[in-house]
Amino acid sequence: MMKIRLVLLNLFIFCVLFSCQNDKKQSASTNQEANTAKAFTLPTIPENLTNEEDKKAYLLTHYWDNFDFQDTLTLNNPDITEQELVNFINLLNQVPFDVASTSITNLLTKSEANETSFFYFKTQLERYLFDPNSPMRNELFYEPVLQFYTQSSLLDETEKIKQGVILEMVRKNRPGSKATNFSYTLPSGKKETLWNSSSVPTLLFFYEPGCSSCERSIAEMNNLGLLNDLIKQNKLKILAVYALGDQSIWKDYQSSIPSNWVNAFNDNASILNKDLYDLKASPTIYILDQDKNIVLKDVYLDEIIDYLNSNLI
Repeated sequence: MMKIRLVLLNLFIFCVLFSCQNDKKQSASTNQEANTAKAFTLPTIPENLTNEEDKKAYLLTHYWDNFDFQDTLTLNNPDITEQELVNFINLLNQVPFDVASTSITNLLTKSEANETSFFYFKTQLERYLFDPNSPMRNELFYEPVLQFYTQSSLLDETEKIKQGVILEMVRKNRPGSKATNFSYTLPSGKKETLWNSSSVPTLLFFYEPGCSSCERSIAEMNNLGLLNDLIKQNKLKILAVYALGDQSIWKDYQSSIPSNWVNAFNDNASILNKDLYDLKASPTIYILDQDKNIVLKDVYLDEIIDYLNSNLI
């Protein structure tokens, strides 16, 4: 009887140990899966879509369909989520704005399923689309982002108001709209307004004396043969505007502005006091057509060169 009991006891211990080992293996396997970020999977484009534009539209509007917004491990893996967001933003330039806007809204709607995901994308979208130093900055694409925030249940009323104020600024002087008029004084003392100035395409250059970025931009533009040739041919005017309201600083800095530019001072400080233009960084550059309509807003020099080569040469 004692031997039988020992055999049964040994068998019981074996079963318990075997079961524990299996549980450990399963637990280890589960933990390994939990600690592994998931690869990003693009949506499958329906076979009946043969037009390239329709394919791009479908891809973007469904771009995030297979992404698990509850998976914070994958979310915080920059090689996956951040890289795919960059890819997504690059693709926005290849579709009409209404498709891009819908695609952005779809992303934010899906992200609301998880508060961590929502605020992750909020941070990244601001960084890539709105930060003045971002090479991907695009206020046109950031507009539907801000519009979404003003209605999001994950933001309190104070934050919604804040996003609404930013949205109002972003909507000012949009490409295609008439540039907001303002008055300015020339070194001669003559007063003019933007709308009454000469009817040629205008590069509107808002600057701040002593600003290192402004000085680099001024030097680069002054040495650019394309700009100087267009100015000489009266095909382009560069209107450099100091908007901060200190006339003595403006006068002391006049020699730093190229002589073939129009050097202007916003003497009544209306640009800043009335928030006529969004000058969150210096310099801020706009391109206006001959009728003073906004062509390009808050752009870099390479974008300016591309536009001038395509339209004024």
